[in-house]
Amino acid sequence: MRSIFLAAVRMYVVFVAAAGYLFGQVFFGRFTFVATLIGVSGVLAGVLPQSTGQGGKHRFVRGLTLASCAAGLVGVGLDAYQYYTTLHAPGNSYPWFLVGLFALGLCAIAAAITRK
Repeated sequence: MRSIFLAAVRMYVVFVAAAGYLFGQVFFGRFTFVATLIGVSGVLAGVLPQSTGQGGKHRFVRGLTLASCAAGLVGVGLDAYQYYTTLHAPGNSYPWFLVGLFALGLCAIAAAITRK
């Protein structure tokens, strides 16, 4: 059951990162470093395998996954900060219903990696 949940979380994280952040930049023609950071780190965190071994390669993959999750969370924080400090339009709210689940997904991936 836990592996099915984690697979669904990984698919959601990859979908939001690829479709929302990476393809969204191409579609709207507005490129930002923060959105690229979130997109690339989200795709990496969702695609990298869950390494269960103890060798050097497994430690590297685990470290890269944890770094990708951390970079994605920092990027979400920077994106929210930029949104709330520069876009002052009434009724214009940050999409926390999508980005919040994305951030929780990154946390779930990081937690699953550290438990092994």
